[in-house]
Amino acid sequence: MAKLPSLTDIINSVSEAEYRSAINNRKTVMKDWNTFKTSKIIPGYNEPGGKSLTMVSGMDPDDVAFNAKMAKNAAHPNSKINIVHQMGVSLSHAGTSGLFDACAGCKTTECEKLCNSESGRGGIHKEGMDNVTLRAQRIRSAYWAENPQFAGALTVMQARRGAANARAEGMVPAMRFNMWSDVHLPSTTLAGPFVYDLEGLGSQDPEATGAAKHAPMLTHTNYTKRTMNRVLRPGEKEFDADNPSNYIETGSISNQTPVKRVQQRVDVGKTAQAAVYAKETQVKPSTWTMQDSQGNRGTFKSYDADQSDTRFLDETLGYGGQVGLLRHKLTPAFRESGYTSGPSSFIRPIDPDAPVGSPTGIPAQYAETTPVSIGRKPSRKQMSRD
Repeated sequence: MAKLPSLTDIINSVSEAEYRSAINNRKTVMKDWNTFKTSKIIPGYNEPGGKSLTMVSGMDPDDVAFNAKMAKNAAHPNSKINIVHQMGVSLSHAGTSGLFDACAGCKTTECEKLCNSESGRGGIHKEGMDNVTLRAQRIRSAYWAENPQFAGALTVMQARRGAANARAEGMVPAMRFNMWSDVHLPSTTLAGPFVYDLEGLGSQDPEATGAAKHAPMLTHTNYTKRTMNRVLRPGEKEFDADNPSNYIETGSISNQTPVKRVQQRVDVGKTAQAAVYAKETQVKPSTWTMQDSQGNRGTFKSYDADQSDTRFLDETLGYGGQVGLLRHKLTPAFRESGYTSGPSSFIRPIDPDAPVGSPTGIPAQYAETTPVSIGRKPSRKQMSRD
């Protein structure tokens, strides 16, 4: 099977000048997108997309119900969080589009298998019917693959429109382009119109009100695994060291992340995020012990990252130098593939020494019952059983 191009390659196949040209031809872009989305039938699906399908989700700041993950910002008691209006771009994760690899160079086998793109509505499968969430992801991805110039222009146009809508209501606009991908936009040819042009304060917009005047025109907020699966080399900078001021990233801990890498991250006052086994109402601890694939352990200050989806505010809110803990989500991989995990898997226990089935341990149905794979050092508990 031929290697798929990366989503970064797809974006960079178009020059900045070509993107700007398309952005200035809005009617042409919109006509093309409207035709594409209502006629494109993705293999394995029965119908094309609907007339209401957009490239950017959440452009309307009055509609907080489009995504439960982001709607919780509006209900948060903290005034810095509840004024954030967050948008997103939901593409097919990793190589599931069959057209490009959205997470090239960053993904691991476990994170690809358990990606949250197939949780929630994306994990609901009714026999004989299309999953409209996954179908929408595939259609958007197909447009990027077949017409990257117009796809990029469309993304920028809709993001700008949504940001303007938010600013007019005094809300701070944020964009999570990498909902299910891992692309460093400042390093692409789309950086000018999508990142740097929107770095200035919202006060440049005469329609902006309230807090929107004092925040960037658009803030990008993303998770990334860039350099998180290895230890930084001597003199190597953090992945976000040279980012524009309106492009904020947090590190995503995988099953391949060394404890030392997380220590490097928190030592410079940055954040990283870990998926853990926890119930929806479970209180997460203020310290968390991580075990990596080599059996090394480290204990870090931690916070409940499920309380909001405003990762770009975490350091401002005092969480710098800590690890955010995120509750695992149910995906088809859990339900159908017999996924099992140990203390150093992509989804980790809150306490690596807690008994299987206990509130802070690995749920019994997901606990490893067979020898651990090569490359993962057994825990002391597993060795004692042997």
